[in-house]
Amino acid sequence: MTNAILQIRFDALVSNFDPNDGINVENTNYEMHKHWRDFLEAGFDVGSVVRMMAPADIWKHYDELLAYGARLDMTNLFSTFSGEFFDEDFTKEHWDELVNRGVSPDVLADRRYAGCDVFDTADLKDVLAKGVSAKKAFELIKDWLEFREAWPEEQAEILTWLYEHGLSKADIKEWLMKNAGSYMEDYIVESGSDFYEKFDMADDAVIDHWLSRNGYQYFCEYSLSDLPDAISVDKLISFFSMREIIDNCSPYSFDDFISDYLMAGKDIDILARKYMDEIGYSDPSYSGALFDLAYAGASVDIIDPAKINILS
Repeated sequence: MTNAILQIRFDALVSNFDPNDGINVENTNYEMHKHWRDFLEAGFDVGSVVRMMAPADIWKHYDELLAYGARLDMTNLFSTFSGEFFDEDFTKEHWDELVNRGVSPDVLADRRYAGCDVFDTADLKDVLAKGVSAKKAFELIKDWLEFREAWPEEQAEILTWLYEHGLSKADIKEWLMKNAGSYMEDYIVESGSDFYEKFDMADDAVIDHWLSRNGYQYFCEYSLSDLPDAISVDKLISFFSMREIIDNCSPYSFDDFISDYLMAGKDIDILARKYMDEIGYSDPSYSGALFDLAYAGASVDIIDPAKINILS
């Protein structure tokens, strides 16, 4: 084929090429598949040739096209032809080669792992070993992390591991503020984990939430000796009002709770003072608890026996 004929054919392809017309693109790709090397050997514009080639051909002849002077942006090519040629399987098979040709591992990760519904530490190790940033890995597993809500220790492990590999405290804290619920609070309080402290998160609110959901049980079902290490008896007592404490002692007696309180090494006068500050002698319906406190040895300076007799 003479250069003149090649020129006519090439000019027609260039003038008629419409990247928005699927059939036109397919036909042009076919013509370039047959003649791209002829055009380049004849000295025609390599940029125009590449623009009209199918991505599979560009990939196959990548090194030769570079030798002809082509400026190939493989990241742009990879993104433009998503799903047509560079699919998930192709990405997995040619990962290293794609990276060597200039495609960011983070870009590849979106194709390779997007929508993955199974993720664990082993998968993350594989992702980071391939050069994917911790931030991108975090984006990939956010849905999976939310699904693992009932396994907070696993969430904590993954988030800590990502932090150790470059994810910022701010990213982790933001996620925890939006997604961590009662399971995570229970894990933090009951295991004594310092997980929140690592990310500069105050645990006061976590403890208060835990107490509002679980604290009442330590007046009627569980012994004070069973309290998590993160929660002192004083913290429990101060969190609840005296009326709440007495009411939650049902179906057991307040007297049983006082015994448990004393066995925990606490001073009966502290409990008696709380009673007097919040209830005093004004509410006869709670007088039984007042008698129990006095019988347990509360100081007469706090509970006046004469006033107790008035209530009886």
